[in-house]
Amino acid sequence: MSERKVSAAGPALQTVALTKHFLHTKNVLSRIISGTKWVRAVDGINLEVHPREVLALVGESGCGKTTLAKLILGLLSPTRGRVYVMGKTPVEHGSTLAPLLQIVFQQGRASLNPRITIGSLLREAIRVNRIVAPERVEEAVDEVLRMVDLSPDHRDRFAHELSGGQAQRVVIARALALQPSILIADEPTSALDVSIQARILNLLIRLQHELHLTMLYITHNLGSVRQISDRVAVMYLGKIVEMGSTEELFAQPFHPYTEALFAAVPIPDPLAKRKIIVLRGETPSPIDIPSGCPFHPRCPYRQSTCETLFPELRELSPGRWVSCHFPLSSL
Repeated sequence: MSERKVSAAGPALQTVALTKHFLHTKNVLSRIISGTKWVRAVDGINLEVHPREVLALVGESGCGKTTLAKLILGLLSPTRGRVYVMGKTPVEHGSTLAPLLQIVFQQGRASLNPRITIGSLLREAIRVNRIVAPERVEEAVDEVLRMVDLSPDHRDRFAHELSGGQAQRVVIARALALQPSILIADEPTSALDVSIQARILNLLIRLQHELHLTMLYITHNLGSVRQISDRVAVMYLGKIVEMGSTEELFAQPFHPYTEALFAAVPIPDPLAKRKIIVLRGETPSPIDIPSGCPFHPRCPYRQSTCETLFPELRELSPGRWVSCHFPLSSL
């Protein structure tokens, strides 16, 4: 398939103070009694993904990763802030956004129409978006199936006739059929067996290199992050708490939350010694976020300042950003 050109003049994908707050309850009586409460799912995210780069967005379930992806895709309207795709907002792109920006969902089979064949699904995407001339549609369908290591025979199958790994490959094929420059992979391996996870991850790595894709890789599986990403952004309670190159973050995390996350990654050597970090307490509710640093109730290094003053995201060294009053590099 033809390679879509990517501008190197600026970020391929950018969010500016992107915020999404959901009304906790629409029950008028409850709001009168207890006041209006908001779920701060995404809270002022500033993010840049550069052309042909893979940025991994990591964090616990419920921290706002998928909500952020939906805001970027235009599936949700932001409370505040802006999204820019190749320098334009989704509204400015209009119908041209879909061929430029695509997503791979985590539940492969659940995101496929069970009533139409795989071939029909891919044909429709290619025809509607006019990716190739009408006489080349069938050729394009076969080409994108081979790209994800499926045979043309899969065109006549329905979603229920596919294994979990095959269904996820079809979802990837559906995204690539539009020849996008930017791909959002939202937990693409979470619902698969471990052996299949590795194959899908290797497939994404290969496709990213061959097609020169810009990718936002969303996951809570940190074991895969080191393999696929150039940079990592760590998210906690709707905010970015640390960001930097993958190599630097794994070598020396600056935020206590990042340190705890990385310490929980399984390692294959049973004799290797590692620091054990136990975070006490539960993750606070996004409805009632603590004052000061949102992480301070669970932080083993907290000080009195952390309880009252919010730490702004600041650049400690070129490309290394952290939202912490007392980053681990200074302790």
